[in-house]
Amino acid sequence: MANLFELKEKLAELTAAINADCDWIAEKAADPSTKMEEITGKEEHLADLEKRFALIQKQHDDLEAKQKEAVKRQVKDNVELDDAQMLIKGKADFYRSALSGDTVKVYEGLGAIPQNSADLGFGENLLPTNMTT
Repeated sequence: MANLFELKEKLAELTAAINADCDWIAEKAADPSTKMEEITGKEEHLADLEKRFALIQKQHDDLEAKQKEAVKRQVKDNVELDDAQMLIKGKADFYRSALSGDTVKVYEGLGAIPQNSADLGFGENLLPTNMTT
C-alpha cells in the first residue's frame, strides 16, 4: 500500500494531466480545423483521469484520517499521565539511565549539571592565582 507522500505525488501528477487536457480541449475546441473525434477522445481521456483522481483522493483522505487519528491517540495517551504516573515514569527513566551507565542522562533527570562539563568547569579556577604567594 502506498504511503501518504506517494499518494500526494500521484494526485499532483493527475492534477497536472487534467489541467493539460482541459487546456488542450479549450484550445482545440476553438480551432475549426480540429476534428470532433479528437476532441471527443480527449474528453473521454479527461473523464478517465478525473475518475482516477477521485479514487486516489479517496485513498488519500482515508489514509490521512487514519494517521491523524493515530496521532491524536498518541497525544492523548501522553497527556493522560497523572502525577503518580509521571513520578513512576521519571524514576524509571532515572534507573534505566543509571544502570546503562549514561551519567549525562542521570544528571539531566535529576536536574543537575554533570561533573566535568563545560558549564560547571574542571576545577582549575578553584583557588585564586595569588594564593601561593
